[in-house]
Amino acid sequence: MQYQRTFHGRADQISRVRRDIAAHLAGCPAADDAVLIASELAANAVVHSASAGEFFTVRCETYPDYVWIEVEDLGGPWQLRQPDDRPHGLDLITALAGPDNWGTDTTSDGDRIVWARLDLPQNAVPGPGRPPDVTGLTSGELERARRELAASLALARPDSPARMPILAHLAAIDAELAGRDARQP
Repeated sequence: MQYQRTFHGRADQISRVRRDIAAHLAGCPAADDAVLIASELAANAVVHSASAGEFFTVRCETYPDYVWIEVEDLGGPWQLRQPDDRPHGLDLITALAGPDNWGTDTTSDGDRIVWARLDLPQNAVPGPGRPPDVTGLTSGELERARRELAASLALARPDSPARMPILAHLAAIDAELAGRDARQP
């Protein structure tokens, strides 16, 4: 299944991206993660690229073993990451997709494509709010992802479909951190 849509380069379009991807991937076991990733990539296009005030394109495609999400913006200079302890949107994408499952490409006309690949779990049970497997993340990665998710939750409208997957991710992170604390002497 393929999805592609071009959006105006405005912040109010990010909620439309979330709704569209959620509807496109309804029933897919990676839908919650894909919605969060598409939202982050769309926000980056609006805030950190020449697409601000112009346009950006979101694509999503499902395959038997994975979901592919990409956002194409009008490019522009990358802002170097500040040496702070604050998590950033790409940290969330790394936590959800894995460090080797996302990247950037530049088109011949200077546009930038940021993509992510979400592997589908074997014998996955579809359903909204399914908690992710966070057991492979370090404690530092869990804490960073938790702060980023809490910030996203604070920005989400009360009726936003993104709240449920954010809450599921937060609960999974909290349970993993609590389990690790309980196992330590």
